[in-house]
Amino acid sequence: MAIAADLIAYLLPNGTNPDRKRSDWDSCPDWPPDVFAVAASILEVTGGYAAPSINDGGEGPGIFDDQWRRRIKRSAVKWQSLWTAPPSVQKLWKRLVAQYRRADIDDAHLPLARCALELLAIADEACEGIGFAITKLGWFYTPSRIRGSAPNRSPKKLSEVHARRLVFARAVMEQTQRYYGRRTARSWLPIPHSLCWAVPPARACVQPKTNTPGVGYTLRALSHNLALLPAKTAVCTSWLFGHPSDETAKPLNLLLIPYPFVVSGNAFRAAKTDVDGGYGFFEVVPTWLKAVKPVEFVRFIKTLVDEARRESGDIHGVVLPEGALPTDFAMEVAFELPRRVKGLELFVTGATEIKHGRNSKSAGQNSALTVRYVNDRPYQGWTQSKHHRWRLDSGQIRRYHLGHTLDPHLDWWERIGVSSRECVFSVVRRGASLAVLICEDLARLDPVLPIINSVGPSLVVVLLMDGPQLERRWPGRHASVLADDPGSSVLTLTSLGMIARSTMPGEAMSRTISLWKQAGDVAKELQMPAGCHGLVLSLASSVAEQTTLDGRQDGGTTPKFTLGACRPVRLKSLPRWIDAPS
Repeated sequence: MAIAADLIAYLLPNGTNPDRKRSDWDSCPDWPPDVFAVAASILEVTGGYAAPSINDGGEGPGIFDDQWRRRIKRSAVKWQSLWTAPPSVQKLWKRLVAQYRRADIDDAHLPLARCALELLAIADEACEGIGFAITKLGWFYTPSRIRGSAPNRSPKKLSEVHARRLVFARAVMEQTQRYYGRRTARSWLPIPHSLCWAVPPARACVQPKTNTPGVGYTLRALSHNLALLPAKTAVCTSWLFGHPSDETAKPLNLLLIPYPFVVSGNAFRAAKTDVDGGYGFFEVVPTWLKAVKPVEFVRFIKTLVDEARRESGDIHGVVLPEGALPTDFAMEVAFELPRRVKGLELFVTGATEIKHGRNSKSAGQNSALTVRYVNDRPYQGWTQSKHHRWRLDSGQIRRYHLGHTLDPHLDWWERIGVSSRECVFSVVRRGASLAVLICEDLARLDPVLPIINSVGPSLVVVLLMDGPQLERRWPGRHASVLADDPGSSVLTLTSLGMIARSTMPGEAMSRTISLWKQAGDVAKELQMPAGCHGLVLSLASSVAEQTTLDGRQDGGTTPKFTLGACRPVRLKSLPRWIDAPS
C-alpha cells in the first residue's frame, strides 16, 4: 500500500525548505511551485479531483463554490505579499502531513483530495504571470529561499528595473548570484528545466503555463499558471524566459519559405539494410544546397524579407521546413542573419546532421533550430531533436517516386538518433509562448504531446518533410486536436520540393505549403501561387477569458494568435544556385 507520506518524501527528499538547519516535512514549503508539485502529484495519482462529492456533477453540490474561490484568492494574495506561506496555507499543509499522511493514495481518499485541491489552487493563483514579463511587482520572482536567508528589504522596495533584470536574464539565477553573491550557489532554482526549488527535477518538474483547456475533466484543467510535468529524466523540458521587448501586443509577422523548391530522388539514400529483417535505414542528403555558402543563403533570405516588407511592413520571423539546412550551415545562417536583416525576432529551421560513411555506427540527427533575436543580436538559441523516426513503407516510396533509390519491398526507417527527448518553450509576445515540433512528433502521443497539452503553448510551429498541407490529411487532423485541447494555434510548413515529389506525372500540382488551425475556427489551407517563393503570415494577438474546473477565471488575459493576413512573396529572379520551383 502506497501512502501520501511516501509520495511527499519522494518529491521532497531534503525536506520542504532545504536551506534551513532543520528541514523536515512538517513545515510548508515557502515556494509556491513546490507546493503545487506535491498537491498536483497527489491528485494525479489518486484521481481524487474527479470524485462526485468534489465536482458538482455528482449527488452533492461539490466544493467549488464562490466561498471556495474567495478563500483561494485571499490566500494567494497574502502569499504574494509575504516571503513565506501564509497561515492559511500552512494550516492546510499541516493537515496534509499530519492527518492524511497515512492515507492510501491508491484510492481516491476524499479528505486528502480536498486538501490537495485547495493547496494546488492557492499555489497556482499565487504564481499569476510567472514565466512571462513582469507587469507588476511580485515576490515570487525573487524568493528569499533561493539565497538561503531572510530578505533585508521588503520586495515592494525593489525597483521595477531590478525586478526585470532578475526575470529577463538568460537564467534568472545568474542575476540572483550577481546580486546576492556566490555563497548561495547550492540554492539555485533548476531553471530552465523546472520552477521548483525543493523538488528535484529528476523527480518532477513544474513549468509556466499558457492555456487552460476548456474541454475535458483533467488535472490540466485545474490550473492557469503552473503545469505539472514528468521528471527531467523522462523528457527534459525548458522554459526560456522572455525579454522586455516581448511585452507587446503587436502582430507577429512570419515569412514562410518552403525551401527546398526542388528535391531530387538522389537526396534519399540507403544507409544500411537488413534484407532478412525486411527493413533498412535511409538518410536525406541536402543536395539542393550544392556549393552555396551560408552568407549567400542569408542574402537570399534578405531579398525575400525586403520584398515581403513592401506588403506587410515589419517581418518578425523567418520559418523554413524540416531538413531544409545542414546543422552547421543553419547555425552560421542564424548568426549572420541579424547582421544583414534588421528587426528580426525569430528564426526557425529544420536542421540535419549526417554521420559520414555508410558503415558509421553513429546515427545522424534531425532537429529544429530556433533562435530568438533582441536588438539584432542572438538572445536565445536551441536545437530540439526529432523524437520519432520517419518510416517509409512501400506506399510512400511509390508516392514520393523513390523506388529507384530505396527498395519498395522493404520498410525504410530514418537513420537518426532519438535518445534526446526534450521540449523547449519560449516567450514570444506578451503572455504568449512558442513550441516547435518536427513532423512525426505532431502525430505520436508519446513522449512530447502530453507536455504540449499540459503547458498549452500559444503557438505550435510544426516543420515537415511532407506532401501538401491539406486539412483532410494527417497534419490537419492532429493540428485540430491541439487547437481543441489545450487551445493552441498550430502552423505547419512543408517544402515545395516534397509536394512536387508527391505529385504524379500529369496531375495538377498542389501548392498548399502550410496549414493554419486556431481554436474555434476551421483550418485554413495556405497556398503559395505559381511563380512565388514565400508566404507572409500576419498573426494578430488577442486575449480570451479562460476558466479552471473550480471556476477561477484569468481575467481575460490568455493570449491567442489568430490569422490576420496571408500574402505571397515573389522575387523577380532567383540566385543561380537555387533550382526554380515548378
